[in-house]
Amino acid sequence: MDDQPVNVHQPCPDCGSSDALAIYSTNTYCFSCKQWKPLNEESEPMSVARKIKPTPTSIIGQTYDELSFTPIKDRRIELETCRKYGVQTGLNTHNQDIHVYPYYSKERNHIINKIRVVEDKKFYSEGASSDGNNTTLFGQQLFKEGGKFITICEGEIDCLSTYQMLGNKWPVLSVRNGSASAPSEIKQNLD
Repeated sequence: MDDQPVNVHQPCPDCGSSDALAIYSTNTYCFSCKQWKPLNEESEPMSVARKIKPTPTSIIGQTYDELSFTPIKDRRIELETCRKYGVQTGLNTHNQDIHVYPYYSKERNHIINKIRVVEDKKFYSEGASSDGNNTTLFGQQLFKEGGKFITICEGEIDCLSTYQMLGNKWPVLSVRNGSASAPSEIKQNLD
């Protein structure tokens, strides 16, 4: 295994961790499940903008062909912020730009995607439990339990923006369905 990773804090396809995978020039290593895997010879050269096959297509369904981690330039959301939260961009089957926001269960399993169609700002969800009864707040799986402060936003883009604004070091989460659902979503995840 090389000493210096090329890309860090990636989602692990084996254990489902949102940010434990490190990619080296010749292999990958997950710090959560301790899996080491060589990169095959057909692998494209590693770079910061390398497209990674997203977990959503393998567990939730084929409503888009290919997703990638990219900055959300019109909102000044940086690439590393998107990677941290697992937010990917791509095209849906109607060739429209989309953002994909992953949601997790309390057991930290990826169970729902909230999809934003950028052009008309329409949202829909897909997954095993699209009603959201078993989901945590957006980003909740990234931060350890406990602590003195937490910031909760009304939407995912606000969450990403606030995380950056606070120096990328404080817990920032979002409710899934806007301010009207905030009391029940927060109560559901209060523990």
